[in-house]
Amino acid sequence: MLKVKKKRFFIGSAIIFIFAIIMTIVTSGGGKDISNSDELIKELKTHRYKVEVEEVSNYRPVLFSVQPKIIKINDKTLEVYEFKSKEEADEQGKNISKDGRSIKNIKGRMKDGATLRSCYVNWSEPPHFYKRGNIIVVYSGKNLRLQYNLAKIMGKQVAGDKWYLLIK
Repeated sequence: MLKVKKKRFFIGSAIIFIFAIIMTIVTSGGGKDISNSDELIKELKTHRYKVEVEEVSNYRPVLFSVQPKIIKINDKTLEVYEFKSKEEADEQGKNISKDGRSIKNIKGRMKDGATLRSCYVNWSEPPHFYKRGNIIVVYSGKNLRLQYNLAKIMGKQVAGDKWYLLIK
């Protein structure tokens, strides 16, 4: 009887240990060496996504000081903000709230170039922010495969809803 309990305990501990390792790998920083939006597009294509780049209107509201490149993947949309340097991306990335629902010090939103103190973003789907090098990628949606692949490509998301909390 005691041997059976020890065996069950060992098997249960092994399952928990393996699950912990998998979660650590999936949610770790990781990511590829992506330095621009073209490399991101190339990497997305290796994951068998059909990728289209959409022209951006100058009147489209932007979250950061640069215009985004809009990438369509099937019916999903990514906004890719490519900054001149990693330091600029890091600095602007600090303005994103942890939940991804507000952004401080938004520049370039006003016609006169004025800086807004803060902006609350009303997302129709849960937001996800990823930062790697000098780019920030924003995805608003619930597609777990896309979120998983973005984490593999870009590394752990820096703000927004965590994809593993959306699994029901």
